[in-house]
Amino acid sequence: MFIVIKHNIPVAKLQLKQAEEAMKSATSRALHRMGLVVEAEAVKLVKVNSGHLRQSIHVGDIEFDHQMGVMRIAVIAESDYAVYVEFGFQGHFVPFNIAPSLYREALSRWGWRPPSPQETPKNAKPGRMWLVPRGRKHAVWGVKVSGKARPFLRPAIEFLENSGLRTQILQEEYSKALAQHAATVR
Repeated sequence: MFIVIKHNIPVAKLQLKQAEEAMKSATSRALHRMGLVVEAEAVKLVKVNSGHLRQSIHVGDIEFDHQMGVMRIAVIAESDYAVYVEFGFQGHFVPFNIAPSLYREALSRWGWRPPSPQETPKNAKPGRMWLVPRGRKHAVWGVKVSGKARPFLRPAIEFLENSGLRTQILQEEYSKALAQHAATVR
């Protein structure tokens, strides 16, 4: 009997180690799936002008913090202005000559048009770019941007939590891992 117990201890330790590895792998798969859910929701929620911000959203690598004993994954928006869209900024006036892309957007998407000579102010400074907004009679040389926050990442994370998908994904991945582990132990 003593020999059987000694013989079973390394097997049990090995089985526990294999089970631990199976659970780590399941957690990693679950985190990646949750990241994909958040990414897809963020892509749906983000307001699109050029599409650059939407295209910059992606799931990062899984990190394991050995000190804290936690795994984490990040959903990243790599666009330079993502933080300003997510959290907002102080509103301000943007002249078209400083932001020519805004000028092109006003022409192509907002229905604005170049002014006629009569619509351009007589004291217009050289170098300024002028447009007439749809439904207006006077030209403007820029726009005021509100700076209002238009969050897309935080609501995407809230969606994962509130929809029950987080729990569902974890249950599915852990159930698969435990079933696979049980099949290898038999």
